[in-house]
Amino acid sequence: MPRPIAEQVAELKARKEALEKRLATLEHRQKSLTRKQDTRRKILAGALALEHCQHNPNFGTELYRLLDDCLSKAADRELFTLPPLPEKQAKADKPPKSTGGEPDVPTG
Repeated sequence: MPRPIAEQVAELKARKEALEKRLATLEHRQKSLTRKQDTRRKILAGALALEHCQHNPNFGTELYRLLDDCLSKAADRELFTLPPLPEKQAKADKPPKSTGGEPDVPTG
């Protein structure tokens, strides 16, 4: 005798819920692994660049110039013993906060 439809629906819903939970767990693991791999790549690339600076002064000078040009957060600049930015320039580097309204679009 076939099982009632309501019983089959309940069983399928339970399986679906279990699969969704398993999928969410696997997606979280994948995201975490991707983040860890990205961090490791950055650490290795940075270590290599800093090591290369020891053997190639021109590279070191260029890297220092790039860091000075690109780093605007005081804590980041401090890590590389870069001088703090003037207050005006540090504020100018920050993107304007959104007001939640319509975007500023120049009118002709």
